[in-house]
Amino acid sequence: VQSDLEAKVNSVTELLNKLQEADKQLQRVTEQQTSIQNKHEKLHCHDHEKQMNVFMEQHIRHLEKLQQQQIDIQ
Repeated sequence: VQSDLEAKVNSVTELLNKLQEADKQLQRVTEQQTSIQNKHEKLHCHDHEKQMNVFMEQHIRHLEKLQQQQIDIQ
C-alpha cells in the first residue's frame, strides 16, 4: 500500500512537472507572438504614415498650383 501511494505521488509529481514545463513553453510562445504582433502593427502604422505623407505632399503641390494660377490671373 505504501509503495502504491509513493508510485502515485511520483506519477502526480511527474505530471505536475510536465504541466509546469508546458506552461513555461506556452508563456514563451505567447511572448513571441505578442512581439511579432507588435512589430507587425508598427510596420502597418509606418506604412500608413508613408501614405499620409505622400497624400499631404500631393495636396500641398495642388494648393501651390492653385495659388500660382491665382497669381497668374491677377
